Amino acid sequence: MKTLSVFALTLALATGAAFAQGSGSGSGGGTEAGESGKSTGKSNAAMTPTVDQCKKGWDSTMRMTEAEFKAGCAKK
Repeated sequence: MKTLSVFALTLALATGAAFAQGSGSGSGGGTEAGESGKSTGKSNAAMTPTVDQCKKGWDSTMRMTEAEFKAGCAKK
């Protein structure tokens, strides 16, 4: 009986945690929207070049397009 109670409690806690994670208001983190308003799938940090990267220039191995790189460097 004790095992069944522990199992039920674990199941209830796991279900509550799953609902808590999926019920966000959409006001934090996530990805930046592209020109069409849809997510680019890239985090904001990956799309912001550092000062050193701006000095070195864009590289095709970066996680951003050349246009995103130039726009990010123009803000610095």
